[in-house]
Amino acid sequence: MTFNTSPYLTIADKAPYYAPMIRDAAKKHMNYRFKNKALDDYLSRRSRSSFSLPKVYQRAAFALAEEVRGYDFKETSSDGQIHVSMFEHSLDEVCGFVDWSVEIWNQTSREFHRSRNLTTKEFLTNKPFRDGETPLESLIGVFESWHELSEADEGPYISLQKYPSPVISIDPFATVGNLCAAVGLAVLDNLAGHLASASKDTALNELGLAWELAMIARRNNHMDMALHFEAESRHVKMVRAANAKHDKDPKQAVKRQVRELWQLWETSSTKYPSIAAFARDMCNKWPDLLTSEVVVSRWVRDWKRAGHL
Repeated sequence: MTFNTSPYLTIADKAPYYAPMIRDAAKKHMNYRFKNKALDDYLSRRSRSSFSLPKVYQRAAFALAEEVRGYDFKETSSDGQIHVSMFEHSLDEVCGFVDWSVEIWNQTSREFHRSRNLTTKEFLTNKPFRDGETPLESLIGVFESWHELSEADEGPYISLQKYPSPVISIDPFATVGNLCAAVGLAVLDNLAGHLASASKDTALNELGLAWELAMIARRNNHMDMALHFEAESRHVKMVRAANAKHDKDPKQAVKRQVRELWQLWETSSTKYPSIAAFARDMCNKWPDLLTSEVVVSRWVRDWKRAGHL
């Protein structure tokens, strides 16, 4: 597992005195936690039944919880194929994804709306900007266009090095779909907090945002999976084909035999006075396949060098 550090930890290396204060100030406005107990219990797996959630957003919560799970791509030794498996992100990681999403928005879209950096709490309040767009609508735009940007070429996981977070220091191997789903869950959590007093229009709007985030998360996760699966499968097939071609190459078979003879010569160097003499004899043994004494001599030097490493 790769460990990545936030810019605050980098500052710590350069200015140990100021870094803790900077980091604590950032965390003070982050560290999102789910406030609704039923949702918190469900996401922390203290309650495994989605039916313990309020019916009004039960299905949306279930859909979002599915998409907040992690994707793992592995090549199995049994068949050499790439397989996709799922793993659970912890509740702390899911909370961190909400903060990370807001931080990514602060890094990428804040200036477009002429806004200052927003805290997670301010962001989820979803107060419209001067241009009329809300923070959540803007973030949805970031999530929707993610694969149209250069990030699509950087693998399925969001780069913690490229988008540092003050609350995440160990790479969680999260997709943009994971972050999108986490924000959707935070929207439901916010809705649960004022559902009794919210107007019908407000409740429907927030529930609609949660469903929209769920759909985007699903589309992005499947795109991440498909793109990475295709790339990895293509790579595996190319490597397998190259290895097969390499193994069938008669020159490679001769090279293996030359190495065996060289190893025998290493134990008793009386037969050949020099590497050049050894190379000359090998070319004489296989004149159709070995035509360069220089190449054979280079093989010998490479083998000797590798033996001393």
